Amino acid sequence: MSYKEECSYTKFDCFKACHTWTIEKFSLFNGYETSYSLFSNYFDAYNECSPSIKRFRLELYKKNTDFCVRVKRNNDIFNCFKAYISISILNTTIKKCIPNSFSKDTTILLVSANELFDKTKVLLPEDKLIIRCEMFLFFENYTILSIKIPECELATNFADVLNSEEFTDATIVTKDNHEIPVHKVILSARSKVFAAMFKNPMEESRNNRVIISDFNHEVVKELLNFIYTGKAPQLKDVVEDLLVASDKYDLGRLKAMCLKYLSDNLSIETAALTFVLASLYNEDELKLKSINFIKTHENKVMNSSDWRSVLTTHKNALLEAFVDSKLIKMIFNTNIN
Repeated sequence: MSYKEECSYTKFDCFKACHTWTIEKFSLFNGYETSYSLFSNYFDAYNECSPSIKRFRLELYKKNTDFCVRVKRNNDIFNCFKAYISISILNTTIKKCIPNSFSKDTTILLVSANELFDKTKVLLPEDKLIIRCEMFLFFENYTILSIKIPECELATNFADVLNSEEFTDATIVTKDNHEIPVHKVILSARSKVFAAMFKNPMEESRNNRVIISDFNHEVVKELLNFIYTGKAPQLKDVVEDLLVASDKYDLGRLKAMCLKYLSDNLSIETAALTFVLASLYNEDELKLKSINFIKTHENKVMNSSDWRSVLTTHKNALLEAFVDSKLIKMIFNTNIN
């Protein structure tokens, strides 16, 4: 399986435009409703080094007693990140500029009606309104290069290495007498505990044989899956034992994965054991979460199988945690066979 990685090349282009718009018999337009607009012809913005043409037009409309000019552009324009727009009435000193980002519709308040029709200012010679628009627009011009890069198969490759048994140089023997061929270099790279076994003159180093007498094949296999691939697909099935194993062999990430699973899946059946595990490994947040859960569901937790098991093995820890709860009486009064 592969995925597509996109690389891009960006440069800045400056486009220039200059357009003069003459509106004859302008006084007629002043008599229309304010919702009516006039539009200029389309005009282009050019870049000397680029064949691209950006198309614009002007819209003149009345807003209350003011005349406004809106600079409009086609929808196919690249996004402009900076613009300098100047709108002026020719033969006068009226000039409005906007140095800002350019939106699809950029509006400029041009002149008030009173000022425009003031005969002393001669803004409408022969009843003509002559508007000049000058623009400098800056665009990001980019090209996307699509390069297919295969998905990393490192985890899959190392899973194959574990399962194929090729080039193995040591053997792990589990509690239930299953033998699993392994690679010392991989175990040593991933676990300081295994590294110490194989580097120092210990029995494991001399015999290339590691006896794991406290975990069965299912747990050890999942432990090795994580060591080789960084993944533990069957974690939920052996999470309690895997937590203990991850702590024993100094696999911090796997330990965190186990604790997160216990926290995310706290329930009536698991609350008591989760409390014990959190206490053993000084995971205060998970311990507090377990205590609060047990207090909230006291009667149901008391009837769970894990609760009776924990009472047998960790009664003192329960007494300490629930000293201020009515559970303390239940703990003392529970008949343990």
